[in-house]
Amino acid sequence: MREEADGLDVPLPRVEAIILEGRRERRRRRVLPALAGVAAAAVAGALLVPHLVDDPAPSGESVTAHERADAAFSGAEAAAAADAYARGGAFAAGSRLYFGGSGEFGVPIDDPAVKSVYYTSAGVLVRHGTDYAMDDASRDGYSLVRTDGSITGLDLHLGDVSASTDPTQPLLAYARPGRGSGDWDVVVLDLESGEPVATVPVDGAFTWGGWDAPPVALEGDRVYLGLDDAMLAVDWHTGETTTTPLPTSTYPEINGDRYLSIDNGVSDDGTGLDASVRVRDALTGETLLDLPDVGDRFASLSPDGEQVLVLPYLPVGDDGQVQEVPGAVLYTVATGEETTIPASPLGGYGWTPDGLVFSVAGDSTTLCEAGSGCTTTPLDLDLSDGEVGTLRLGGMVNES
Repeated sequence: MREEADGLDVPLPRVEAIILEGRRERRRRRVLPALAGVAAAAVAGALLVPHLVDDPAPSGESVTAHERADAAFSGAEAAAAADAYARGGAFAAGSRLYFGGSGEFGVPIDDPAVKSVYYTSAGVLVRHGTDYAMDDASRDGYSLVRTDGSITGLDLHLGDVSASTDPTQPLLAYARPGRGSGDWDVVVLDLESGEPVATVPVDGAFTWGGWDAPPVALEGDRVYLGLDDAMLAVDWHTGETTTTPLPTSTYPEINGDRYLSIDNGVSDDGTGLDASVRVRDALTGETLLDLPDVGDRFASLSPDGEQVLVLPYLPVGDDGQVQEVPGAVLYTVATGEETTIPASPLGGYGWTPDGLVFSVAGDSTTLCEAGSGCTTTPLDLDLSDGEVGTLRLGGMVNES
């Protein structure tokens, strides 16, 4: 019977559609009648998925894409892997990527180390190389891993930059030193074809960060860019650039057109103060959630911008692996509702493309949803001690 099922030509579900439907379902449960007017319309508007323009791509170099591995899963398995990815995210251990939290759908990367995991609608973009260093001191490369197990290698060498993806688009955005009229080029790359769909020149100084180019955040039609004197929003369809009301010289942690800021104040005598966490509308500057005095903490914004995870600073071992984290608190931006997240034994916490929190242990994964609690799934990977120490969870920024 299994052979018969595997032989069926099962069409792959569209990951983008599954993610968006999951977000719609969660909104239907969260938005009360009193909030259904303005709030629901604003959130839905922020999450519209743009279609690529039909105009010829602006000037920019193509990236050679080459097949590194053929499909490894049958049609039925690939459909199950796509569903597992959309609902459970992805993580890497050692040099293997896993879709979902069961460990059933694993794909070898054929490189010693997976450095970072990025969500896209075309699959998972993996940054990999000879070691786990995130700067440009060692060789690295990028590969698109699809939910049928196939792998497309990209001849992409960005150096020490902080790039960005959007789970609902097959795109990668990054900045580089300008090769034309601007100080910088904002490049949006189609990961399936290797073709740039936009190259937008922008001007402005960048001295506050240690990267080779300003960090970016891709969100729908816009790429946000953190410069010394402005946080810019670049419409990559039209090339229009606007200055946002957001703080300057800061990292653009922006998802769902929402900006996360963490203010670690300092008292007059130089001692540290409790941090304050705030979520603001990236385009208007309006404060949507204000969490003052959360303690010695930092925070992470979900891929859809609807949740904030507040957690201790992550303890890191000598090998660069995040150690045990005693727990965290998940906040819903629209309501301020709190959900307690259990301890993570290793690797910290990740996000699914749909905005749920997950963690990975040696024998299980835990998935948590705001207001609904957590579920645990057995994980039978037989990981070596070395592999357990190399977890990379999707949905989290791992850039140095």
